[in-house]
Amino acid sequence: MGFETESTRGVLVHYGPRSTDQSYGAENAGGGKVKSLTYKWSYDALPGGSADNLKLYIPAGAQVVDAYIKATTAFAGGTSYDIGLEQSDGSTAIDADGLWDAIVLADLDATSGSVASEHGGTNSGAIIGTSLANDAYLVAAATGTFTAGVAELTIEYIE
Repeated sequence: MGFETESTRGVLVHYGPRSTDQSYGAENAGGGKVKSLTYKWSYDALPGGSADNLKLYIPAGAQVVDAYIKATTAFAGGTSYDIGLEQSDGSTAIDADGLWDAIVLADLDATSGSVASEHGGTNSGAIIGTSLANDAYLVAAATGTFTAGVAELTIEYIE
């Protein structure tokens, strides 16, 4: 709930419950070569580059193996999303729709609990199997005006 400055050391002490911002990404535990990052984001807080160095990224030189997305809260209102990767500056695309090119509302259906991994469409999945020249951050752009929805997206890669 609140912070208090501790007088002897001058540090902040936190009291009450803490919330976590899952939009920064989380590295999934596991052994072996394949690593994965999971991001959770809502229709009104789309992921993009990171000016604050808090967001996790796929390091340069890594090869993207696959990506999966599921809705944890049903999406409504819009038409589709382009989902890809960009550099940390938030404006230089590596491939802005290289994971999904226009993933439609029907593929983000939370009621079925299914995970969308099919990369159909013109440029969907184009980045899968490629090695990255730069550190890569998740980016999404909406077509239409979404009014609801929360997605959980996992990207698998090999360093």
